[in-house]
Amino acid sequence: MNEDRCRPGSRLFRVVERLLTLGLAIWVGRLAAGEERDLLAGFDFQDPAVVSEWEPTHDLAPLRHVAGGMEMQITGSDPYCAGPRLRLPRTTPVWLEVRLWSEQGGTAQVFYFTDQAREEDSVRFEVPAGRWHEARLPLPPLAPETRFRFDPPGTTGRCVLAYLKVRQRRVPQAPEWPVPEEPRLAPPVREIGQGPLRLRHGQAGPGDFELWVNGLRMGFGHTRALVGCEVGGRTRWFSWSSDAGAASSDAAGSSNRSTVSLLPVGGGKGLRLQARFRDPDGGTWTMEQTLVGVGEGTIRVAVRVACDRDRQVLHLPLLWIVAGPGAFGTHKQQGLFAGLEYLEDEPSSSTADLLPPASDRQVPDAVKWTIPLAVVVARDRYLGVLWERAGDEVAAVFDSPDRFFGSGGHLMGWIHPGSDGRIRDESSLLPYGPVELRAGRPVEWRGWILGGEASTVVPALRHAMGVMGWPAPPEPGLAAGEYFRLVARGWLESDIRVGDLYRHAVWPGFPPQPAADAAWTMKWLAGRVDDPELARRLKEAARGAVARVPAGRRNQHQIGHVRWPLPALVFGDVMAEVLNAAEQARAWLREFEPDGSLPYRPQAGGPDLGRTHTSREASGLMAERVAAVLEAALWTGDPDLIPAALEKLEVLDRKFADGVPRGAQTWEIPLHTPDILAAAHLVRAFVLGYELSGEQRWLERARYWAWTGVPFVYLAQPCPGRVGLYATIPVYGATGWRAPVWLGRPVQWCGLVYADALWQLARWDPAGPWERLARGISFSGVQQTWPENERARGGLLPDFFLLKEQLRDGPAINPATVLLPAIRAYDAPVPYTREVLRPAGLRVHVPGRLFVEGDEPERLLLRIEPWPEERCWVLIHGCRRLPEVRSNGEPCVLAAGENWEPNGGRLVLSVQGVTRIELRRWR
Repeated sequence: MNEDRCRPGSRLFRVVERLLTLGLAIWVGRLAAGEERDLLAGFDFQDPAVVSEWEPTHDLAPLRHVAGGMEMQITGSDPYCAGPRLRLPRTTPVWLEVRLWSEQGGTAQVFYFTDQAREEDSVRFEVPAGRWHEARLPLPPLAPETRFRFDPPGTTGRCVLAYLKVRQRRVPQAPEWPVPEEPRLAPPVREIGQGPLRLRHGQAGPGDFELWVNGLRMGFGHTRALVGCEVGGRTRWFSWSSDAGAASSDAAGSSNRSTVSLLPVGGGKGLRLQARFRDPDGGTWTMEQTLVGVGEGTIRVAVRVACDRDRQVLHLPLLWIVAGPGAFGTHKQQGLFAGLEYLEDEPSSSTADLLPPASDRQVPDAVKWTIPLAVVVARDRYLGVLWERAGDEVAAVFDSPDRFFGSGGHLMGWIHPGSDGRIRDESSLLPYGPVELRAGRPVEWRGWILGGEASTVVPALRHAMGVMGWPAPPEPGLAAGEYFRLVARGWLESDIRVGDLYRHAVWPGFPPQPAADAAWTMKWLAGRVDDPELARRLKEAARGAVARVPAGRRNQHQIGHVRWPLPALVFGDVMAEVLNAAEQARAWLREFEPDGSLPYRPQAGGPDLGRTHTSREASGLMAERVAAVLEAALWTGDPDLIPAALEKLEVLDRKFADGVPRGAQTWEIPLHTPDILAAAHLVRAFVLGYELSGEQRWLERARYWAWTGVPFVYLAQPCPGRVGLYATIPVYGATGWRAPVWLGRPVQWCGLVYADALWQLARWDPAGPWERLARGISFSGVQQTWPENERARGGLLPDFFLLKEQLRDGPAINPATVLLPAIRAYDAPVPYTREVLRPAGLRVHVPGRLFVEGDEPERLLLRIEPWPEERCWVLIHGCRRLPEVRSNGEPCVLAAGENWEPNGGRLVLSVQGVTRIELRRWR
């Protein structure tokens, strides 16, 4: 062709240009027409008349029309506005499209209602700060006279809403899913595996396998699995197998299997399945599965699936495992879907902890997996799968019992498309619409099948972490000195401080109060910052803070979630503190029933948060009180408290041994709900029991409960962003069953209480992973802390963190909760030492470090290195008679009622600077 004829400006060029322009216009017009057909109703806030129809119902200034839409100026902690009734046809499910700009990032919420807004009839979404953001939210069919209520993110600042649009949402129809059948294992059958786990695979193709653990067939594959695609506007369902009996909404069809091969690899330790299938529309699919035994009870699995033509995929199964049929059925001893389900013999996706739709979590957003691990325990064996995260391409399925296919067992699976909170309902095997799989581009999945002996999920957890490995603790982003400076400014300059009083958190409902831990931590920080003026201000503020705390009750006036008995040792009145602590512990003991139980009692006028539990008791509820009594016994040395506390520990163990940690936050969370705070209280209780008694069984119980907290910790990076690893979700549920839903939403203060218990356990079990785990959680707490440029909240911990948006949100909690675990994580000299000198029969509490330099039958020499510069105090108890005491070689005068108390053999000694204390004749 003559190139000049096609040059710009030529006649041919102009003709082509007009045709292309016309075609583009027709295409755009059709697209717009299609969009308009889908549009059912909406509010365009570019129109001032539309803005005038909305009302600033609560905590908002009058609404204004601005260039971008409707401006909301937030004036309080619970802002929302409401609009007029919509004229909607009765319709199918809909999309709600939102465009907005917000000065503060956080969670926005839209309620849809006709009479009264209800939490269950609402949808939440996360909003970044300072930029325009669009969200597309799936809603159910709406009533004709529906109203919207819009709750902007944040508690201050501006939010501009550009539009709300309601569009029709077309829902793909699921087929009649074939029921998994026990595989016939077409010969020749090949077997792989080591130790307790064996996999037997037949020649019939994908899913033709069985999994055996210690001689019991625990599970098998699904040979009749379906693949779903949209082709030419029609939905096609076909199977890898010719006998699946597939049905389709438009055209049914089995695939035409061309080849299947199953060959040994790895010197006979593994198998490779290769299959080629042709779909009803001529596309050739290839699947390759490689399975290799890689250790005791461990089989490595890799799956790769591709098609030679572009396909709009609705459902592409990569691996199905059906556990239970023919062995234990729908029963189990325990089950785990890490981050979402921690089960006994009860159904997953139940309403015991959450109400619909949040309770339906069989195919969850991948950000909610704390560890990519699913486990079923039955007949004293476990079968589980650990997998590698693959972005948003692959969704995990967990249904116990299996309600999707009705197999009569439990279902674990991995399917494409993935689940990221936007493309599918978390209870559906199908996305909202098909996802394109380009020709020749594979979908890949890799993991490990795990099997072994167990009656709980803990051995499976240990197995999984042994395979996956513990991730390195995150970089905190601040050196120790930088962090201590940030915390110092948090105490001094943030809104946590009101004169010489301090709030637990910056949020309505948390008034300023006396705070002894604010006083001692500021005094400690004064010796850790390199700014003399800042150190002076800290000391001055510490003096003012402690002056507001009642003498003799300083230990009881602390506002951090993590607390040490340092106020008494730093500021004095130790003997009065001891007597008051013993009195408080005896009051706690009176809360127990005569049989030693501690039932849940609803707050007067409040909801019964125990109504969905099978009992009025829970491990975390009881453990919190038992740990408090044990701690008081260890602090006071009271000879009556110690056996009483250990007796309650016996009851706790008898009632909840090998159970699920649950029920520790019954001020807002249902009693049934699995809870990391419960694990923290249980670890602490059994460590204290070990220290008081020396019985190894309590240390073993502490180890067990420490493992039960692990599934609440993100040990695989959940999404892009700095904060993720070692962040901790609080519970597998929601506040009051409804909202906020805490799945996938870290609440680090709960994890920091757990970390503090782990630090205590690590001292007695140094071979365990506890120190690494505690350090990682502590450094994640540092990462989540508000930075210094946030004046009102700098140095404070957000109540929760939004992972995908990398945003801090909620009440701003005082610095003590992060600081105490972080001191250990940074390897700074620990401010408090509690030492049990078992051969001597003594227990010692020191505001600093303690070294035993001599331990003889009738002579004990202790070196005390206190951190306060001024005089402070050491508490010793367990003396059987009035001892002889020397401090730095000088005899100490002991007087009953002052520094000596025969009941418990309590001894209070003042020290200043490095001090050597010598005891004689205390036995």
